[in-house]
Amino acid sequence: MQIGNISRLSTDVWAVATRNDSISSFIVRRTGTNTWSETLASPQSTLTLRGIDFATSSLGLAVGNDSANDPAIIKSVDGGATWASKTIDTNIGILREVAAVSATSFIVIGDNGIGYSTDSGETWQY
Repeated sequence: MQIGNISRLSTDVWAVATRNDSISSFIVRRTGTNTWSETLASPQSTLTLRGIDFATSSLGLAVGNDSANDPAIIKSVDGGATWASKTIDTNIGILREVAAVSATSFIVIGDNGIGYSTDSGETWQY
């Protein structure tokens, strides 16, 4: 397994990773113990996830690209148990990183610029 990026909030830790025999990404989570559990095998198996961050113990985003190398954002509102795809202008390029800057604001870094959201990742400005 290769770990791509890690997010830590209190005793919760999330990581995006890939298996050595696969290009699809998944997310693992550790909650207060030393036991890791897989919480997501990409909602679309074609996603390559590169970054992850949580603003709260419930709200988090993971970013990367899809099989067409368009930017990909997925959002969780339940601590990583489930994920939903969000959209961003494709001109930003492949997304490399995401950072929570408040309980409802995030920034993403793409190959061609920086995007931001002030509504928990629902809409994006680029």
